Amino acid sequence: PALLQTVKYCQDNTVNIILSSKAAAFTQHQIPFHVQVRIPQTLPFESPDLCTILCNALDNALEACLKLPEEQRQVTLRATYSKEIFSLEVTNPLPCQLSSLDTGKPDKDNHGLGLRNIRAAAEKNSGGMEITAKDGIFSLFVYLCHAHR
Repeated sequence: PALLQTVKYCQDNTVNIILSSKAAAFTQHQIPFHVQVRIPQTLPFESPDLCTILCNALDNALEACLKLPEEQRQVTLRATYSKEIFSLEVTNPLPCQLSSLDTGKPDKDNHGLGLRNIRAAAEKNSGGMEITAKDGIFSLFVYLCHAHR
């Protein structure tokens, strides 16, 4: 469905498809999704790495928001590519009952890999990942560096 209703957020088709698909999921759950993206036509990173980062980050934000009352739900994504560095920040309200970043799903062997996969994709691309949880807001910052590959 995302291929048929792809919104143009930026010049990169892979990013547009992912963001369109995730935007539909947020809309389905009445979660405001704010997007600010400045990305050129083609990023110098492998599509599976971008998919891993974007999909896991946005799936985690959706899951966190679903644990909150509707009026508290919202997700913001900012992404840029400049001077051979791709940076991404996803923020969302933090559910009060969250005491750790481990999955809340009962099958922990098959869930809870998202942040590890994001970190691995970032490190594969000479980048990194930072997580903060402050004043009720969870923030995930990821960067990839092309110049040092």
